[in-house]
Amino acid sequence: MVHRGRGATWLNKDNATLPNMPIRYGLFNQLDMSQVMLATEMGVWATNNFLATNPTWAAINNSLAHVRCDWLHYRAADGQVAVGTHGRGMFSTDAFSTANAPISLTITSTLPASICKGLSFPIEIFATGAFSQGNEFQLELSNSSGSFTSGTVLIGTSATTTVTALIPDTEDLPVGSNYYIRAKSTAPEAFSVEAGPFTISEGGLLFAATMPVVSDPTPDGFTVAASLNAPGKAYFVVLGDNAPVPTNEQIKNGKAPDDKTALKWGVLDIPAANTTASLLVSGLMPGINYDVYFFKEATGPITSCAGELPVKRDILTSGSPLAYCVPTYSQGCSLGVVVADFQLTNTNLTYFNTGCSPGSFGYFGNTSTPLAQGQSYPFVFKTYIDSTGTYYPQHIAIWIDLNRNGTFEVSERLYRSTGTSVSNTWSGTLAIPANATPGMTRLRIRTQYAEHGTVDDPCETYAYGEAEDHLITLEDNSVIVSAQTGDWDMGTTWVGGQAPTGNQKVIIQPGHIVRINGLSVSAKEVSLVNGTLDVVNNGLLLLNGQ
Repeated sequence: MVHRGRGATWLNKDNATLPNMPIRYGLFNQLDMSQVMLATEMGVWATNNFLATNPTWAAINNSLAHVRCDWLHYRAADGQVAVGTHGRGMFSTDAFSTANAPISLTITSTLPASICKGLSFPIEIFATGAFSQGNEFQLELSNSSGSFTSGTVLIGTSATTTVTALIPDTEDLPVGSNYYIRAKSTAPEAFSVEAGPFTISEGGLLFAATMPVVSDPTPDGFTVAASLNAPGKAYFVVLGDNAPVPTNEQIKNGKAPDDKTALKWGVLDIPAANTTASLLVSGLMPGINYDVYFFKEATGPITSCAGELPVKRDILTSGSPLAYCVPTYSQGCSLGVVVADFQLTNTNLTYFNTGCSPGSFGYFGNTSTPLAQGQSYPFVFKTYIDSTGTYYPQHIAIWIDLNRNGTFEVSERLYRSTGTSVSNTWSGTLAIPANATPGMTRLRIRTQYAEHGTVDDPCETYAYGEAEDHLITLEDNSVIVSAQTGDWDMGTTWVGGQAPTGNQKVIIQPGHIVRINGLSVSAKEVSLVNGTLDVVNNGLLLLNGQ
């Protein structure tokens, strides 16, 4: 029996072609609803005309035998069906496979709401049926009225069902908001339902030829330069090698892909067409590959193109890289002995649920945390706790390469846990010496299963545990950096937990809004790069005492 609609009507699909026997499972072919399989007491039975008044049933038990079957499962990716038998194991069939289904094409990708001429994007097609040798999958673009009767343009072709659509950058393709795309097969010829509508627009704002450029490497940086065909801005971020691609908004706000502050960031102001703006980037490390991502934004009538991808450039700083040792573990994180959470208060060095790093050693090279000479920074460390509350206690130690020589020396171990570990948490304070060498360097967190002793060495092999290296930038104490949005006079607004003094240079980081609310405050200098200083209620900022 089969139920149709919302009423109480059931239709009888049993007849003389289907023996009287228990039926334990039924399965529709999702690509052709006239095909049904049944798991029965006598194997698998099926019909190709289930929608008929009297469908014709037949056993499809080749290689299966007339054995009790209890369960059927359909795999949508390729149409394979699995059957579970009573005592004879599992079997599969391609009777419902996409190759055996009627020819059909479906665009499964979500189209962009708007895209500029000259840009491309991938489209996935779900295809069923048997296609002839030499078949191509094509993408056709409608005319600006959404019709395929005339003015259709071929915008992509592929031997597979992944096709790249390229919007033509030609004068005879008008901008408009009623464009559609359809998929087509050539052998045999078939078409999908049209997908859309979407908008095609003019972009116009372009980097000049060969731009942007990253050049002139030094041991601690390089030069970035850009030129546009109209007035605008070129934002950039510097990340570690092979970093994930940030969004345009993240680049504009100086952020890494995880929304933490990038290693370096900046903006090039380009006042006129074909005018080159450049900037020296410094404070990095020698012999390191860096990824530099650019995003352009217009300041005149010519606009950027929605959906444009960032532009990437690679560069290797000069000099030899520092030879930091790689800590090793014979058993690694196999017991959940990991750096699950680590938080350095009032800084962006905050990570939660990071799990076990490959090889039990993680390097976090896309962001750097500024720490000031002579300042102390509270931290909290937590290990992994499972759903039952069980955890493996660990000892930890923390080093900072304070003299930036590539070695974690005994004097540079700023914290080491001791005693009997009875909690999943360690907390303490990292005190940065006043004579620490300014510049970018590494902080290492290392753990060891507590029953095996304390963590004494940054490099040697332990049994169970994990290590992580994080980049930090040691600043002299004349520089103070914002940690988050907040009021100028609140310590929590600033890295280190103390408000600025009049002899300090203040850096407000990207995305942070610092408010001077009805107060008179002073600083030696204030630097804004996509950060905001908000002076309200007759507040006053004095620079250099003036």
